[in-house]
Amino acid sequence: MICSDPYQIAKQRTPDSYESDIIYTKKYILDKINIKKTNLRWLMIDIENNTDELPDVNIADKEISCITVYDNYSKSYKTFDLFEYKN
Repeated sequence: MICSDPYQIAKQRTPDSYESDIIYTKKYILDKINIKKTNLRWLMIDIENNTDELPDVNIADKEISCITVYDNYSKSYKTFDLFEYKN
């Protein structure tokens, strides 16, 4: 497919057109710019609170009892208890 304007791609494409569904600017970036893959670091956070019913997420009126964080780099969990233990 030969076009002088990227907007012509949508008009000229057929079901057999290879990669014609990819936006022109994204296709250019994929073809011309060398992007190195990186390992992203991410964390998952789980927050527990002291309640018997499911709390309203828009109203933070319940006491937090525990926060657990998972780190994908260290593949480990860290748990923070936010209350005092009674012996």
